Amino acid sequence: MAFRSKSLFAFFLLLGMILSVAAPDAHAIFLGEIKPGLRFVEQNKKSGYFLHVPEGFTQEKKWPLILGFAEWGTDIKKYAESWAGEADRQGYIVLCPQWWKSRDAVPDKGDRWILRIMSKITKELNVDPAKILVTGFADGGDYAYYLALRYPKRFASAAVLGGALGRNFDNLIFYGRVRRKPVSFFIRNGKNDLALEDRQHTWESIHKEVANLRKLGLDVDYGEIDGLGHEYRKDFNPQIIDWFETKYKG
Repeated sequence: MAFRSKSLFAFFLLLGMILSVAAPDAHAIFLGEIKPGLRFVEQNKKSGYFLHVPEGFTQEKKWPLILGFAEWGTDIKKYAESWAGEADRQGYIVLCPQWWKSRDAVPDKGDRWILRIMSKITKELNVDPAKILVTGFADGGDYAYYLALRYPKRFASAAVLGGALGRNFDNLIFYGRVRRKPVSFFIRNGKNDLALEDRQHTWESIHKEVANLRKLGLDVDYGEIDGLGHEYRKDFNPQIIDWFETKYKG
């Protein structure tokens, strides 16, 4: 009996040693085999995320990451697919979570879930933590705006399309963090986008928010587009990546 116990112990010890050596090469264990393209990863019955891995992916190099938020209530898959071509062309991993609006004043629960998924992807797919861009459209843009300012250590830049910060999110920002770790911003709004008013954004408040970012010493590329309503144009994604590449080359 003693001999059998020792043999079992030796077997499991050897197995543990083999697995510990093999673990670094077990690419993205939680995803299974890493293949280029778009896939949906289900976390539970109510949440998950779309992940696009670019053509030519290898664990031998670090990759930039786009964390993207579609407009609430719209087709997240379609939004994720809109990034695929540009992500392949310029070599970006794209993560688009099924985000939700918090019923509470502080959206900490949703924040924690998203940051946890982002950390997992960063680790498993060898993402460069210095090249993470958060972006979004409409209220997804509002949320991206907020995340970049509330958690500036997590992001290099933010691209906000048809969005603004707003009073509710502004009250949750610790601006001292942003002074210590600046984030650059790319912001575009359509002059005919009535959805901004629906979310209680005014041009006065939007301009004030941009001015406040600049007072903090942040790099802000802000623009308003004549004739553009509530629309996410096809040329936005290449514009965003080209802008981001000029900020963080190498």
